[in-house]
Amino acid sequence: MAQNRATDQRVALKLLRKGRTTLRSFLMEHCIAFCLSSHPCIIDSYGVAFQTQEHYVFAQELAPRGDLFSLVQDQVGIPEEKVKRCAVQISSALEFMRSKGLVHRDIKPENVLLLDRECHRIKVTDFGFTRLKGTVVSARSGTVPYMSPEVYRPNTDCLEVDYSLDVWAFGILLFCVLTGTFPWETARFEDINYSVFVDWMKSGASGVPYQWKRFTVEALNMFSRLLAHNPLQRSSAVEVLHFIDFPWAVDLGLVDGLKDTNDVEAVSSTELVSGDSMSSGSDGQAVETSSGSSSCSDSESSDIEESNNSISLGSLISDSSDHTCSSRDPEVFFTDFEMKPDQWRGHGTDQILLTDSSSLFLGAEVEVS
Repeated sequence: MAQNRATDQRVALKLLRKGRTTLRSFLMEHCIAFCLSSHPCIIDSYGVAFQTQEHYVFAQELAPRGDLFSLVQDQVGIPEEKVKRCAVQISSALEFMRSKGLVHRDIKPENVLLLDRECHRIKVTDFGFTRLKGTVVSARSGTVPYMSPEVYRPNTDCLEVDYSLDVWAFGILLFCVLTGTFPWETARFEDINYSVFVDWMKSGASGVPYQWKRFTVEALNMFSRLLAHNPLQRSSAVEVLHFIDFPWAVDLGLVDGLKDTNDVEAVSSTELVSGDSMSSGSDGQAVETSSGSSSCSDSESSDIEESNNSISLGSLISDSSDHTCSSRDPEVFFTDFEMKPDQWRGHGTDQILLTDSSSLFLGAEVEVS
């Protein structure tokens, strides 16, 4: 948190380490964030940026209530009415980005900031991975549990950015905040929970996988559109608006009763080679790596049992943001907010970070080409 000494306005400073961020990437993120600021469900970024010896820095709207992940109770989730408020606002933000030809590529609860704890006002943030539709990027980019199945295609090192990536991540986000669990660890066929889900989707059978029995028919219909295995068959994010007036969750006691009578479902599992494992593991941090070659055999199949164990959010996600100045950090005051500062000091510490002669300042008018 930082404060303008002249006006007392409080803002958030986002710090990106120079060792991990190029100047071009920093300017791209700041300009994209600045140009998207007109939308009410996207965090407001201000026309000021500078650098210190170790960081690139820009200022944005302060969200004092934390992020959406902080509301999620493990194995429980968030009350449905709050989730629906979030769904409306996030889908609106994603549709706005789509109208600008942009794909966020890292939609997750940690990147949704709260202006109040009841989720009446939330803001999508963090555009470090955002790219124009059609841009070719490393296939496995983003945060592992929210990655779509197309990134795991055999021999896929690169991927063309498409809106369907955000739609998939949005669907996973809704499942997570509704249940406090993940539906699967990775969206590939060697994951039992995912292979059972895809088999159910393709067959249209009445035997709903266990962790999906907590949802109503309408909610299942919504998820089937957001989480279609084929990206060409995925709906847009605003498709959720057609389901807002329907209940999404059924009585959890009824679901627990169904657990004992749940039939074992046999599915075909496509086995990937061990070299296809993610380099990031499942620590919840966004990654951008190029995958090695992988192979799969469609002819190999085996009968497997669906797992009834929930996948804990805490086991896959860590609340880490080493490049962001959070509300837990000491307050940072600097002189003359509208101009580049000569120095700013973190209160409670002896550290003074000095800017140099190549400090950056972006005015109120910028253009992204």
